Amino acid sequence: LQLDIDCPTRLLGRYRETLRIVRAGLPTGYGLSITGLPTWMNAPELPPLLKETDFWTPQCYGWRIPETMDDLTPIAEPEAVGRAVARAEKLGHPY
Repeated sequence: LQLDIDCPTRLLGRYRETLRIVRAGLPTGYGLSITGLPTWMNAPELPPLLKETDFWTPQCYGWRIPETMDDLTPIAEPEAVGRAVARAEKLGHPY
């Protein structure tokens, strides 16, 4: 089961509890994964949250979202993606 919930970073502790409940309801043999928001990457609540999952899919874009239609700034830059991947690696949880 893959969940894609845009949980605010400040509520990751509650999301962790939600994942515990969801996992308890899964049939035997089913895995649980989540999509992780860029703002979660440095949150101290992220490692405990990830322990409730089998793997996760970190989003490596959206660090800067254009504010108007005329703003052609990309939502991802290679350097920012590289930093996000390096941080995900340091967390030591499958992604």
